[in-house]
Amino acid sequence: MGARELAWGILAWPAVGVLALLRTAGSWDVSGGAAAGVLAGTAAAFAVAGALLWLPSSLWLDRRTRRFPHIGQAAGFLGLGLVIGAAVSTALVLASGNATWPSSAGLITEYAVTAGIASLLGWLLASTLRAKKLPIVQTATDRVNR
Repeated sequence: MGARELAWGILAWPAVGVLALLRTAGSWDVSGGAAAGVLAGTAAAFAVAGALLWLPSSLWLDRRTRRFPHIGQAAGFLGLGLVIGAAVSTALVLASGNATWPSSAGLITEYAVTAGIASLLGWLLASTLRAKKLPIVQTATDRVNR
């Protein structure tokens, strides 16, 4: 797959991040505006992680796993998301400076699983678009050649 096809997978990242956060929304004790801000911030953070971390590494992983069966590729993309989620959330926990490790380990695990699911769904979205041969994004080169 190319960068244009895999770029569509970035759309899965904010959606999965917000859905994972909505699981706990019933226990929030904040105003509606603050809750909307938390959800918007989560969506933005996951979109940035998808664009800056997942897209380049997914291009690399796709090139390395082209000869693998689809289940192997799916496992690779799930693992990629797990690594990205665990690395980013661990860095944020360490940067906070006041984390307690039992609760932080649960938070790191939760975000690693969320990123793993986002990575897998992003790959599935890109693979589906590629299999359907849908017009993804027309580039200037495509317009000149037609």
